[in-house]
Amino acid sequence: GANNRVLTATSAYGMTGEANLTFDGTTLYTVGDYMVKDPSTASYITHTFASNYAKLDIRGTNIANSNHYLIGYGAGHGEANDLHFVNTVGDLVLRTTQERLRITSAGQLLINTTSTESGTNTKMAICATGSAGSNPSSILGNTIATFRATGATGHAASIAVLAGNTGSSAVHFGDTDNDIIGRILYNHTSGNADDYMNFSVGQSERLRITSAGRLGLGYNNPDETNGGAGFITRATPVTRTQYYSPAGDYYGSFGYTDNTYTR
Repeated sequence: GANNRVLTATSAYGMTGEANLTFDGTTLYTVGDYMVKDPSTASYITHTFASNYAKLDIRGTNIANSNHYLIGYGAGHGEANDLHFVNTVGDLVLRTTQERLRITSAGQLLINTTSTESGTNTKMAICATGSAGSNPSSILGNTIATFRATGATGHAASIAVLAGNTGSSAVHFGDTDNDIIGRILYNHTSGNADDYMNFSVGQSERLRITSAGRLGLGYNNPDETNGGAGFITRATPVTRTQYYSPAGDYYGSFGYTDNTYTR
């Protein structure tokens, strides 16, 4: 037909050239919605669009009247201008040579594992080795995320909080009123000469360990004296008591009444 139009039958003897369906010898073009269907099953792919959305709907055998897998852009599945990946009857899975990421229908994100984590409120499981849901198989109900290297008894696991050479790395223990009501912070300095780690409770620093190995209790500058490594101090508004350890001396537990330390 004219302009590479595909001819379709309109009656026993009639034909028409479809303006919205053309073939140039290489590519089949369609304007409007279309469907690709397996003639022996109920599986098919449809593409639909309008002025404010477009979607690709893939339905498996006997999945009638529901969106099995859906890739959609625009209105119809939440906010406009978002790209939506929807599976209304199962999980979403991303694969390379094997499965790498899964979002379960229950809302749990799994990375490098095909097994779900057992915690009631666990929403993420990342596995370097091993599998979620085993070794151990029981997870506390208030555990939000797990990071595993449980494939063998000798495997080690770490979480790195990396910062700039003169910045700081921190872990916050916040609540609904205050993000940093509790915090562990490591402060980095040039050449690591004056690094320190501090522990905050009630949003106030309560303990500091310096790069010189000195410990300050309720005092944030234990390096200000010329004492040896391991000196302990506790501050009050007007006084503080300082203790110095002889070289090699082992400190046990410390207690105090007012400003007096014992060991």
